[in-house]
Amino acid sequence: MINTHLDPTVEAIRNAQAAEILQGPANTHLPVIITGDMNAIPKSTTYNLFIENCFQEVWHKVGKGPGFTAHQDADLLNNLSELSERIDYVWFDNGWKPIKADLVGEVKSDRTFTGLWPSDHAGLSARLKLANYHPCKCKCCC
Repeated sequence: MINTHLDPTVEAIRNAQAAEILQGPANTHLPVIITGDMNAIPKSTTYNLFIENCFQEVWHKVGKGPGFTAHQDADLLNNLSELSERIDYVWFDNGWKPIKADLVGEVKSDRTFTGLWPSDHAGLSARLKLANYHPCKCKCCC
């Protein structure tokens, strides 16, 4: 299990951080889950690095709707949700089967009694099952 928060402003730094994860702790034949604020929309170069390294995205497989996770106003006081991008992910590889994905903190009823959104991002939860783990020496399951 790897959790990260990639650089929010410089794509080259974000890509280098993603590559470091993918070439380091995620470069294993063991089942892996990577979660975090990747600061990268679907189909971006950072997103594609995970795809090119055989990772699959839970929301893409079992989520419903656009799955927007970012960004509420910095003061969290906006009346209507302003979530308009998907930049938070749960990635998986090596035997995991996604069962369910859901957002939390994205609807008005999730706001606090004082009217604040819980965070500037919606939370992303996922349920996965270890189903097809093959302890082989190659990335044959890609």
